[in-house]
Amino acid sequence: MKNEREKTESFDEQVEGKYLELKDLPIVKDAFLLIDEGLKKKHPEAAERSPDVLAYHGRPHLEDVLHEAVLFALSEGVNDPKELELLAVAVSFHDAGFIKKYDNNEKIGAKLAAEYMKKSGVYSTEDIKRVKQIILSTQVEFEGGFKQLVQNDKDPLCRIIADADVSNFGRTDHLEKGEKVFQELSAVKKIPADNKKTRLMFNKFREKMVRTHKWQTASAKNLRGGQEQHNLQALKSKLSKK
Repeated sequence: MKNEREKTESFDEQVEGKYLELKDLPIVKDAFLLIDEGLKKKHPEAAERSPDVLAYHGRPHLEDVLHEAVLFALSEGVNDPKELELLAVAVSFHDAGFIKKYDNNEKIGAKLAAEYMKKSGVYSTEDIKRVKQIILSTQVEFEGGFKQLVQNDKDPLCRIIADADVSNFGRTDHLEKGEKVFQELSAVKKIPADNKKTRLMFNKFREKMVRTHKWQTASAKNLRGGQEQHNLQALKSKLSKK
């Protein structure tokens, strides 16, 4: 029992150490700064109300996704430094498109990542092409259910970023994150008002997302699948009381 606990603690320390190391990469810092400043310019009124600007999409989300990506990568046995660096670059730019437009912005993020990678002079053409593909794996479609558009299911990094981006589906902070999404959608006028009707519509949408979502890696399913079912039941319960 003690050995298992020590192994878990050692792995957690490994994840935290690698996360902090990747977060400190110059290109990751550049991406975070780009998004911080870009969101302030894009949403000046929101920037006056909160340093995070958007309630959900911003630096806290990027840091969260990076941490989860490292967790899933190491759990999947992906520990090559170059692989983890490319994953970190993709994560740090995957929402960069929000500084230009709110919807369907993944291609913008991929383009910005390519520009910064070229400017750095340390990434190959193949690296850049791959990072763009990884970023585009965070695209989703909602027709008929929640489907992540993983660009290359043979590339573990494409699958890992997809899982990391929605990891809160299987965490105890899912309801809290959902509230932040609602606040953000209200702020950018995607939801017309905060009332009983819009709350019901939003919760129905969330329930459908979680119910139809599929994990892309065995590690994410193992680590987050159980709590995801609890979250789904909580959403169903919330809807049944309406």
